[in-house]
Amino acid sequence: MLWYLIEGANIQQSHPKERHYEIFYVLIEDRQYAFKRDTFSNLWYFGDDENIENCIPCSRKDFDEAKKGWLSARFTKI
Repeated sequence: MLWYLIEGANIQQSHPKERHYEIFYVLIEDRQYAFKRDTFSNLWYFGDDENIENCIPCSRKDFDEAKKGWLSARFTKI
């Protein structure tokens, strides 16, 4: 159990306290959509809200398809 405690403390120290996101904008039919990528975990989100909890989780594939001009129906409900 001591090993798990030490390992947990080491992992917690290596994770950043504050998350940073890269923002990518895609233009589809004269409308701009934002995709965000977490620089630490490489997770993708759809939405332009500053609060990441209000954005929709998505994948890199969703972003690539949006660059080709196709946007998933679950994103257009916003």
